[in-house]
Amino acid sequence: MRFFLNILYPPKCVFCGKILNKDGEDVCEDCSEEVMFLSEGEAASKGEFFDGCISAFPYKEKVRAAILRFKNKRCSHYAAPLAKMTAFVFKRDFGDIDKIDMITFVPTDGKTKFRRGYNQAELLAKEFAKELKLPPPKALMYEARKTEKQARLSAEKRKANLLGAIRAKKGAEIKGKNILVVDDIITTGSTLSECARALKTAGSGKVYCVTAAKTEKGAKKPLKK
Repeated sequence: MRFFLNILYPPKCVFCGKILNKDGEDVCEDCSEEVMFLSEGEAASKGEFFDGCISAFPYKEKVRAAILRFKNKRCSHYAAPLAKMTAFVFKRDFGDIDKIDMITFVPTDGKTKFRRGYNQAELLAKEFAKELKLPPPKALMYEARKTEKQARLSAEKRKANLLGAIRAKKGAEIKGKNILVVDDIITTGSTLSECARALKTAGSGKVYCVTAAKTEKGAKKPLKK
């Protein structure tokens, strides 16, 4: 069955769309040399409320194009390869995976989820949990009020826009739990900080974050290692 599916729908590079020669590959040879993982120091980000964030790629060029297709062009199948590559960097940099008790994801409003067909952060979280061999993610948060699109706002306005907008769900069993929050991109960190604030207000332990990309320059290492 897989053989016939590959004939009808040949696997393509997540970054450039080139048909792949080998089954099981996610990235073509050219992109594996061109697209760079963030180095250990560059992959880390700090936030106001979360206890650290690790990202796999700089959000630019082919990575940016791939994530935009993932979010807006119904390329839900990108979740698995992006999560696989992000997990590689996370395991490289994070240390003890056993200190993570639960995985969750940044929530989105119903209108956006309906338009896209899914919450891309949720899809990433599901695949990421498989890669780390952790329990499936749980929806621990929700948007308590409508907000403006973060991409249109300055750093200060992003923070004000989200203040109090994300809350932990009632009945979520997170007391003292160390939680990992998954998202596709980190820019100023305001969204992830608000998620962490909501979880800690509800009694969680530490809140860590992971994203496929971050909006900073400086990748040093190629995909091949």
